[in-house]
Amino acid sequence: YEIPAFDAVFIDTPGLHDTAGYTDAEIAELIKSELLQQSQNIISGAVLLFDATQTKIHLSSMIEAVVLMFGENILEHLLVAFNKNNRIDDAERKSIVDFCLEEWAPISQQFNVDVTDFKQRILFIDTKGDFDSYSGTIHDAITSRLQHESINVLEADQSLQKGIAKCYEKELQDVNNYRTWTEQIPHSEKKTRTVMVDVQTPYNYQCNRRRVCTLRILGVCFDRETVWDTCIGYKNVPTATAQEYIDTRYEKVEKKALKYDEQHLLAKCKDLLREQIKNKIFAAARNRMKKR
Repeated sequence: YEIPAFDAVFIDTPGLHDTAGYTDAEIAELIKSELLQQSQNIISGAVLLFDATQTKIHLSSMIEAVVLMFGENILEHLLVAFNKNNRIDDAERKSIVDFCLEEWAPISQQFNVDVTDFKQRILFIDTKGDFDSYSGTIHDAITSRLQHESINVLEADQSLQKGIAKCYEKELQDVNNYRTWTEQIPHSEKKTRTVMVDVQTPYNYQCNRRRVCTLRILGVCFDRETVWDTCIGYKNVPTATAQEYIDTRYEKVEKKALKYDEQHLLAKCKDLLREQIKNKIFAAARNRMKKR
């Protein structure tokens, strides 16, 4: 149940040791399957709820069952609540508290847990069937009487973690989780080629001595009939030349990327795993009922 007024979620489970319904192991799996829906997979506290008018209260066995479900850390986050408070008197309440402390003592020694504040964790509720009042009382008790930080009860469950990881890998292989497109990828390579280039080249030619001044001495031209009859000039000559260039070709490449981020796929896997757990447990419970 989501309680917007307290920004909290309450998970109501079948009773432990309920031989007519679910086994304790199945109840633990159902609780964990519900926690898969929560973004942080954590709990702030666990409440063992008893009928105050019962003559027999199997508290120690209930606590041991909870420890088997969630580990020793759950003891720091445990409340023991008794409803139908309006039907018992003060003497009966004191008797219940004394009984709880007596039951808790060997458990605290076994798991090395401080017993001094356990009395504060015993809660009497008188809500007369009003769920809002009931949830409010539980919420107030958890926030005021449990000083320890919330715990992630799924971290230690290797089977559950493997199931999520396996599902996530399967999602990564699913082509429907990808978007695809085509890109033109350039591939460039430096090459050399031969080209014809006009190169200015010197050459000799015969001068016309009568028109060309071949030697100037003190501003006066003198003709020479031998050495200076030949002049030097320049002309463009096509010449084979090595030239470097970049050769670029384009390749069509298929690209793909996930449509969703990791958190989305993990949430999807948790939802799938949650439904698998519930369907398996419900089917087992139905089969047991048919055999009776």
